[in-house]
Amino acid sequence: MSDIVIKESHSQWTLESNQVVAEPTLNEYYLLVSGCIRINYVNQKGESTFVRLVLPGDYLGVERFTESQLSMEYVTITPCTIQREFAVNSELPADVLKTVLIQSYKRCKDVVAYLRCGSAQERLTHLLMMMVKPEAKTELNCLMPSIKDMAHIVDVAPESISRTIASLKKDNVLANRKRFTAQLNISHLQPMAA
Repeated sequence: MSDIVIKESHSQWTLESNQVVAEPTLNEYYLLVSGCIRINYVNQKGESTFVRLVLPGDYLGVERFTESQLSMEYVTITPCTIQREFAVNSELPADVLKTVLIQSYKRCKDVVAYLRCGSAQERLTHLLMMMVKPEAKTELNCLMPSIKDMAHIVDVAPESISRTIASLKKDNVLANRKRFTAQLNISHLQPMAA
């Protein structure tokens, strides 16, 4: 993993997968325009634990505004585009604060209720549904992190993710899997995530 230093002259950046995003400065936060980022809590021993996902439309760096003493790490798990936003007088605007609270609650609920409970197939199915845009009707190219990242997020062995992906391909749910993308048949996937 390589650390990314964001230059002051840019307001939007494209990052590769597996890069650590530098924490925003005191008066700024970031908006994820595209891609997927995982937030890890890093303990005093330097060990990291997955906390939540950041998906397009979500904000990064807002944890600092809660005066949290936790050490957080932002790691890209697919190529990403990030946009810098600025706080006013080191405070989040009211509309952003409302969005952040709703997003944080939803992402934490997703981890507890869907990504860490059930079989490997149920967990992976829910993760893939999170990677799909809501307006998708039948088929869509979606984000697909590496097997290692997906296993880390849903807390199962990488071998279980590989077997589940093979099963989804066999059931015509997943096709044309490439690096960081796959084509999903939404009509087949939604009943599996119910």
